[in-house]
Amino acid sequence: MYKVAMYNTIKTLLSHGKSIREIASELGMCRKTVSRIQKALERGLEEPLPQVRPKLLDDYLDDIQVYKEMGLSAILIHQRLHEQHGLDISYPSVARSIERLKKQEVFVPLHSDPGEEAQVDFGYMGTFRRNGRPVKVWVFSMVLSHSRYSFYKLVTSQRVDEFLDCHIKAFEYFGGVPRTVKLDNLKSGVTIPDLYEPELQRRYSEFLSYYSCAGIACRPRRPQDKGKVESSIKYVKNNFFKGLRWQWL
Repeated sequence: MYKVAMYNTIKTLLSHGKSIREIASELGMCRKTVSRIQKALERGLEEPLPQVRPKLLDDYLDDIQVYKEMGLSAILIHQRLHEQHGLDISYPSVARSIERLKKQEVFVPLHSDPGEEAQVDFGYMGTFRRNGRPVKVWVFSMVLSHSRYSFYKLVTSQRVDEFLDCHIKAFEYFGGVPRTVKLDNLKSGVTIPDLYEPELQRRYSEFLSYYSCAGIACRPRRPQDKGKVESSIKYVKNNFFKGLRWQWL
């Protein structure tokens, strides 16, 4: 079955007037897949359609990406997959998968309309003492992509309850809810990180659907997909935080 969270995301994006082409581009999915889900919604179906059988190399795309970043040629990558992973697969199949990854490497500036997108992430701040005990501290950040208007909250946990509460506080701070939220592959938000079809955490997906908002997971190891929130966390850690730390020691 299609993952329910992905189905809800497409349903929400369609309700916002997004075209099939736009949705496929944002989620990294095939337009035919999005079109099938749209037709199912038009027929009043509430359950996801049967999932297309994944290609054999889909489970090894991360490994292929690592080999590619090491500078290995397609021939050597094919050899590594055979020797280290026991894959009996043809060289042309490996070459096609490498081409798919190359297309994903193209980077273009991402512009968003007002209220269209927010980006969220956690940044590790270090270990502090509370009541004499060491406590790990993170900063949660939500950034509105159009204006760069930002919300921050210090937390001592990345559990789902804390993650959802941070979103609520951010929505209250902004006085509204964006149409989409782009997030890194956080365990509190994404159950299965994947280059082409990540699975959102079920509670998180339902939470966003309640607000008529859609969650979009970034591609693994692609920090440029959420560059705005990455920059905001760097500012907190390298400028704001260091400027205040001397007052606490």
